[in-house]
Amino acid sequence: MDGLTLGFLVEELSKSILGARVDKIYQPFDDMLILHLRQTGKNLRLLIAAAPSCTRIHLTDRSFENPENAPMFLMLMRKHLQGGRLVNIEQINGDRFIKIDISARNELGDNGIKTLYFEAMGRHSNLTLVENGTIVDAIRRVTPDMSRVRNLLPGLEYMWPPMQDKLNPFSVEQEALSLRLQSATGRLDNFLSENISGLNAKSAKELSFRITGEEVPLIQNLGDKQLLTKEIYGLLNSLKSLYKPNLVLNAEGQPVDALPFPYITLKQSNIEYVESMSMALDTLHTSQDNDNRMRQKAHSLTRSIRKAVKRHETRIAKEIEALARGEEIESLRISGEILTAFSHDVKKGASSVILPNYYSETGDSITIALDPALSAQRNAQKYFKQYKKYDTAAKMAEENIKEAQKSLDTAQQLLYDLEQAENTLDIDFVREQAEKHGLIKKRLKQNKKRPKENKSAHMCFVSSDGINILVGKNSRQNEDLLKSSAPTDLWLHAKNIPGSHVIVKNPPDTLPDATLFEAASLAAFYSKAQGRGIDVDYCLRKYVKKIPGAGLAAVTFTDNQTLYITTDAKAIQRIKVCE
Repeated sequence: MDGLTLGFLVEELSKSILGARVDKIYQPFDDMLILHLRQTGKNLRLLIAAAPSCTRIHLTDRSFENPENAPMFLMLMRKHLQGGRLVNIEQINGDRFIKIDISARNELGDNGIKTLYFEAMGRHSNLTLVENGTIVDAIRRVTPDMSRVRNLLPGLEYMWPPMQDKLNPFSVEQEALSLRLQSATGRLDNFLSENISGLNAKSAKELSFRITGEEVPLIQNLGDKQLLTKEIYGLLNSLKSLYKPNLVLNAEGQPVDALPFPYITLKQSNIEYVESMSMALDTLHTSQDNDNRMRQKAHSLTRSIRKAVKRHETRIAKEIEALARGEEIESLRISGEILTAFSHDVKKGASSVILPNYYSETGDSITIALDPALSAQRNAQKYFKQYKKYDTAAKMAEENIKEAQKSLDTAQQLLYDLEQAENTLDIDFVREQAEKHGLIKKRLKQNKKRPKENKSAHMCFVSSDGINILVGKNSRQNEDLLKSSAPTDLWLHAKNIPGSHVIVKNPPDTLPDATLFEAASLAAFYSKAQGRGIDVDYCLRKYVKKIPGAGLAAVTFTDNQTLYITTDAKAIQRIKVCE
């Protein structure tokens, strides 16, 4: 969001929130504040986010889950602002800098002005409450260790961020613009972004195109600079008349940008017009912010589960190594018994000895390594001890491999579930499962107040033969599908990798080839293989059994057949979705 877009937004907000009373304040995330406003019978929510990757301010219809314990910054905001009224909102010099004045009572009960300064400046974004020029607190404190130029700490004098020597696009004077343009050379879009506040490269090219018909024309090729000045001045003065908020959509119909008016330079883009800039920004950032926060929340969990995967892979490798010691184990026992039988023939202090091997069918001798510091009997005991240790490990190895493989399969499935997670509840569920199965350490403190679960629904498709195909997106949905399916339903799953359980509901006795292929394609695509060539197992649901003690939807199956499938997203999109 550049300063140009922010200017349109401030103009819009000034019409809707000035005079509103601050009813409630919430802080759902460390870098986000929500002001619940009451305005002439209407309830409004003003969202202010200082997140570096998703900085914004706008009205929102969204509700957020709030932390169990109110952060200190939130307590201060409630103390100073709750019950106050918004009396002013303005953009400073057309830049990404907003000042919001709120008339509220102080500790003595007298009305005074308290100011929220919102700096929408990428990684330097911040929200600061100031009273009488002194910082009450900042949502992101800036210490001397973080910046030697400007600190944002309670009790310090608030200093504006450094202002650039640029002209305000909404109040530019023609004479000031002319003075700057007289000596200018190079690209017009660069001149605009370097001399007009709040223009990013995209907006500068758009204005340049509207003035000259080119995105990056050279100023020296545009003729009379006085005429060019008038054209730039005229466009800047008419900007507000262009106001028509819209969303720019990608090929999949997802919003990728929010603009205050349609950009001619985005000729190939799909445009969706909306009622307000707030609605455009709320729609755009709802999915982006949710994805960003989910990635942050899932990152450490993903790393922990990957460590568990590596741990169990190493364990399996060691157990396989123990199984392979068969001949070595037998050799230890034989060495111990022969040493015991011929101990009188072993010279004291010898490092090795050659003795008759009565276990050999050909009567060969055996060379046995010795510890010179030990007697023959003690060397024999040492061999028996190693034999017992390795023999016990080998006997346990097969069972240990099964247990480790069970944990490994669960961990890999949970990693897949994290990739498919649609909300924070899905991530929390993966964490619970990982803790339950000992893949990660349990948290010391669990939230006593648990939000109501909002289980996402499994996917439903209709085959070209009109038969319903159900697809789970994660372990919990896979488990639900297993429980709700009938014994005669057809079950499918990508072979030997994490993925979705697929159920063909009420299949006829002779399943059409097209339905089988489509169901197998869904199983291949919604798996770790993501459609790459892979075998898909299928059988009737009655032949699928849960593995006791394993993770959700971990199964064994019999009477199955296998189909090799290669598919892609376009093929999956051609399968009809249930209405």
